[in-house]
Amino acid sequence: MNISKTQMVLKHLQKHKNITPLEALREYGSMRLGAIIFELRKHYNIVTKMIDVPTRFGTSRVAQYQFIGKK
Repeated sequence: MNISKTQMVLKHLQKHKNITPLEALREYGSMRLGAIIFELRKHYNIVTKMIDVPTRFGTSRVAQYQFIGKK
């Protein structure tokens, strides 16, 4: 049985409570996390928090999506 990337991201959010685009790329091969979150928000409360992450050039701000629960 194939599981969709949307389902994988939902399971990740339910278990870990948050996800960043880099985690989605590394773990699930998803380069469209924003689109997945858009779809999930139809049924779940998910908030966006901007966080600073270290890079080799200093820091960069990225979105971190936090799972709140079902609507």
